Amino acid sequence: MLIVACTLAVPFASGQSTSHPIVPGFERFYAQSSGDVAAGELLIGELGCLSCHRAEAAIAARVLSKQAPILDHVGLRVRPEFLRAYLADPQKTKPGTTMPNLFSSVSEAERTEQVEALTHFLASTGSLLEGGPVTPAIRRGEQLFHTVGCVACHNPRREGSTQLSTSVPLPEMESKYSVPGLTEFLKNPLAVRLAGRMPHMNLDDTQAREIASYLLRNLEVASKLEYAYYEGNWDKLPDFDSLTPTSYGVSASFDVNVGRENSFAIVFRGRFRVEQEGNYVFHIGSDDGSRLKVDGHEVVTVDGIHPFSSGKGKIALQPGIHELEVQYFEGGGEQELKVEFQGKGIDRRALEYALVGSDDEQKATDRFQVDPTLAAKGKQLFSSIGCASCHQLRVDGKQLASERTAKPFAALVARGGCLSGTGAGVPRFHLNDAQSSSVAAAIKLLNNATTLPEKTPEQAITSTLIAFNCVACHQRGELGGVESGRNALFQSDQPEMGDEGRIPPHLTGVGSKLQPEWLKQVFDKGAKDRPYMF
Repeated sequence: MLIVACTLAVPFASGQSTSHPIVPGFERFYAQSSGDVAAGELLIGELGCLSCHRAEAAIAARVLSKQAPILDHVGLRVRPEFLRAYLADPQKTKPGTTMPNLFSSVSEAERTEQVEALTHFLASTGSLLEGGPVTPAIRRGEQLFHTVGCVACHNPRREGSTQLSTSVPLPEMESKYSVPGLTEFLKNPLAVRLAGRMPHMNLDDTQAREIASYLLRNLEVASKLEYAYYEGNWDKLPDFDSLTPTSYGVSASFDVNVGRENSFAIVFRGRFRVEQEGNYVFHIGSDDGSRLKVDGHEVVTVDGIHPFSSGKGKIALQPGIHELEVQYFEGGGEQELKVEFQGKGIDRRALEYALVGSDDEQKATDRFQVDPTLAAKGKQLFSSIGCASCHQLRVDGKQLASERTAKPFAALVARGGCLSGTGAGVPRFHLNDAQSSSVAAAIKLLNNATTLPEKTPEQAITSTLIAFNCVACHQRGELGGVESGRNALFQSDQPEMGDEGRIPPHLTGVGSKLQPEWLKQVFDKGAKDRPYMF
């Protein structure tokens, strides 16, 4: 068994968890109820019960089932140390999670063995790209997080902010993500979480990176690049030897957001390693100009003022460590820099993957190493213990199938099983009394009704708005709307408009006002028709 220490190790969780699953709609509308059928149907959908307990078509159509996250490339975005702790005890690692504990009924030794195998398998799906936050991005990210809609569902993170029970919980972010990994998720959460409970926020690359930097502001990573930062006005790459830098710094990535937004230049210097002799192709893309040198030789240049443009160049390299220099300047407008390479045995990937630091840095930042034997065992477990019942994970293009067979929904009774969280092989959700009684009531109704009636249009609309938490922002009739504890977080740059300029519109009668084609467009692709509202 090969386990390499990591500077961001997450304690291996054990013992009792401290929270029940947080489903915003349940916490807001049903937390004080007992045995409410509508609340139970909501929980059956949000906890993914029908992923294991197959239901008849009428029940499946009635329950809005939330699909679990896609894990095809989870290793690219989540730290193995977090995966290990989360699998061992989901509620302890992320209080309020809706994922059950699959190992609560096994011995500690068996749990440790199985969790380790699953961790290595999941980590084998990709190598997480490190990258730390920079101060200017953190400042802008704090503003964005509290203005673009994040705090409609998540708790505000400023000191002294009120913490609301209806908020979607977040884990300790630094233990789970790197800046590049979280940035990619924020740009398109629907690529991983198809259920749509977290919407696409229409963030551009810069905004996503800034919010990620803010959420990971306490993250410490080894800085393998040195940079010199310059300020000035140019329409092409300057002669850097004739210039005096405004400042110097270190970075873990080719992040150009280190100073002002326009009229600046940066020169990055560092080292990278290749393992095999051969020709390597380097790709550089930028807005505005950029150049890449390897061992003092110019490989590719994309100079001048332009929108994001890419170029590539080839160079023969021997195995070992090589010097690199990346030059970049920004005139005005958007700023972006991307450096990638490919070669013998290496698919096209970010050059940051190959960066190396000093020997001391390398020892201090040894990364988790996947053990192929453990990964193979984890792959078998993923199917045999039921992970594949909820999660999609493709290996070599083929989706893993679940080998676990649970009782069909029609055979469930309103006690025991997952509701109790006890018994061999039973997932433990840590439901509280109100949740357990509501799920039990829904099971009883759904399985005992002679003829299960379809929901009325009003009931269907209500359950959908609650499941997707649309009511965190919008009100329909007497349902939902901005909570009093969040009201002050909704702002506008046109205060003279009053609440109309800062509170999302009511949905009562909206079908009589908007065309069906436009509504479909908004639901499918979003829109930005109220830029003054944030």
